[in-house]
Amino acid sequence: MINQLVCSLTTGYLTWLTDGGPLAVGLAVGLSWAITWQWRSLGAIVSLTAVSGCSYYRLFYGNTARLVHVDSKKVDNPVRRKLAKHIEGIIDNCPELKNPRYIPTFWAADQWTNMALLIAKQRFDKSLLRRTNYNRELLTMTDGGTVSIDFPADSHLPVDAP
Repeated sequence: MINQLVCSLTTGYLTWLTDGGPLAVGLAVGLSWAITWQWRSLGAIVSLTAVSGCSYYRLFYGNTARLVHVDSKKVDNPVRRKLAKHIEGIIDNCPELKNPRYIPTFWAADQWTNMALLIAKQRFDKSLLRRTNYNRELLTMTDGGTVSIDFPADSHLPVDAP
């Protein structure tokens, strides 16, 4: 019974992460429950493997990420045009930059689980596991924005390291 519940909830969660609607989540949970009921542990393995494969496929091929860069034909400044052409040359030589794909791990595939992981990391990692002191430098940009740079106070790198 616990096996079925855990497997069905995990299947529903994975389906929900890949933007499955209520019908898809309900169908996945129901099928997972039935398969796990019929075949016990083997059913759980089959069910989770199938939904993981489908989730991977949807995340990989349903990815709409794109690289944003300046078109060199639309730049008037010759220095910026040269830089834009350089970036275009890099993109032309790197197929992964033309069609970027990022597939997150299943436990951090949406904003809420990422937020929970960030809170847990902030709460436990820095306080219990390591105590690293950081120096923060705030830079004010010409457009009024602020950039924050954190670097370790007790750096083990040589002074001339980049």
